[in-house]
Amino acid sequence: MNSKQNYAFLFLIFLALFLILKISNSFGASILPELKKSINSQCKNDDRYKSIQQCRSDVLSDLAIQGTDFIYRVQDKDIRKDMILQCNFERKNAIKFNACLFEQVAIFFGEDTTIPPPVIIETEKNQEDDLVSIVTPPDSNEVSLIERLVKSTFFIEANDKIDSYDTYTGSAVKINSSDLLTACHVVYDYEKRKFFNNIFISNVDHKDDKKRYSAKVKEHDIKKDACVLSSKEISQYPSIPKIKDFNNLKVYEKVYGIGNPNGFTGRTVEGKIISLYSKTPGDLKSEGTFPYDPVFLIETNAPVDKGNSGGGIYDIEGNLIGILSMCDIVDSAGYPCRLVNPINWSIPASSFKNLTKFNLENDYRVELQKEKDIEKLEQEKKRKELEEEEKSDGFQNNYWEYDNKTRVNSPMDSGGDILDLIYFWDNDVNDCWVNTTLYAKLYSEEQLNYFETKRNKNFSFIMRGANPLNFDGAFVGKVDRKYKDVGLILVADNYEKNLYNKRYNSGGKILIDIINLENLPKKSFVFPIQNLDFYSNKAYNYCKLYKSPLN
Repeated sequence: MNSKQNYAFLFLIFLALFLILKISNSFGASILPELKKSINSQCKNDDRYKSIQQCRSDVLSDLAIQGTDFIYRVQDKDIRKDMILQCNFERKNAIKFNACLFEQVAIFFGEDTTIPPPVIIETEKNQEDDLVSIVTPPDSNEVSLIERLVKSTFFIEANDKIDSYDTYTGSAVKINSSDLLTACHVVYDYEKRKFFNNIFISNVDHKDDKKRYSAKVKEHDIKKDACVLSSKEISQYPSIPKIKDFNNLKVYEKVYGIGNPNGFTGRTVEGKIISLYSKTPGDLKSEGTFPYDPVFLIETNAPVDKGNSGGGIYDIEGNLIGILSMCDIVDSAGYPCRLVNPINWSIPASSFKNLTKFNLENDYRVELQKEKDIEKLEQEKKRKELEEEEKSDGFQNNYWEYDNKTRVNSPMDSGGDILDLIYFWDNDVNDCWVNTTLYAKLYSEEQLNYFETKRNKNFSFIMRGANPLNFDGAFVGKVDRKYKDVGLILVADNYEKNLYNKRYNSGGKILIDIINLENLPKKSFVFPIQNLDFYSNKAYNYCKLYKSPLN
């Protein structure tokens, strides 16, 4: 190899190292040697564990949430040694030792060690061009918004060995019942060109519960730094409310960033969009061992840091607009992200659309105060409507009719709305399903004509009760001019015994709310449960026995 080849080889090595450092969380937590000794000492004397390895794994998990590399923010080695000596009395307990070091670093930088998340940070420049952090008291809507978004944020730990000191940490955002978005470099080992063997996630809003769940990489696009994680154990946590497409973003609009920087889980910062790219900037694009070419990028000045990678960037209405991927650093020897005049880049949330479905959950709607006031008025209106329904003669002991085959419905001579259930056999699932149709009473020629033009129009509804059903696949059926009603096809749902009493019973009634369908005389419908389960079980058994088709 000649001298020119040597220079070229060294340049490639330098470039690779630069790219590793450039990514905001592309390396694992740097654990202080004294902290490693503290962990070993604690685990040798802790008889609550069957093995040192199990103890070490649990302690490392707790330390990962705290953060362990903040001491390296202090560049002076002698000052670091003094800090270690100050905390020497806590050496027998690694968690306390680490907390003491964290406090020493905070005191050194004049930071408040008691700031709880979420904290809204505004960044300004003073005359010396230093970063000024101002904790601004946000209004109630802003606090409510951030609190909801934090609930959908997860903390990631990734490694190849459970008790390894080299644990990579980052953030993730839940976008449906089982999937999360994150940056690939949080869970991918670029040197070995493979994903880490162990990926654990924990919800930051419930971090004190110490519940960790296993996750796996479901889909990925390494060049985009876009990864989708999946876990069957996180359905109880809310998803983000909705996303905003890259094409609808504007430069200088305000954004929030939520993630887990330097041991602060669920930390919130704010900034603005500085630039929008539809082509990867040349100085960010790379090939080879560290491929990076997201094409679309969002550049912001929110003061994020190591650990924010994979976390969400949101607009002021709580729409997810991007997943944090990379930050600008001070220098290769310094602390990763530049906090004076910060610059960072996020992968647009819309770039993940070809990797996963954003089945955003109804349990997590972001509402402004005006919308809350409207909701209160609507709830009061519904309450009065329900009271009027209860006074009607619809609640009779023999309300439901059964045809001794597969159909159960409310009586045709009730003079009001009708709920019709029919069970049918499905060969694909080897079981019977129940099809539910609500025949809503119409009172005018105008309404009849209107719904005749809305055949197959989709709408949403909620079937309330002990286990509310939210379903967006409902559609408008045909109009019956003889009975003056319109058929609203609600849902095809697989059957379970005593379905209505177990899931949809609200005080002995089924409550159905139609959400986004215009020109109905009313939006809330009430039917009694009494005898329905008895008849529906018989209808299901008949369907099962004869494998009755849908008719």
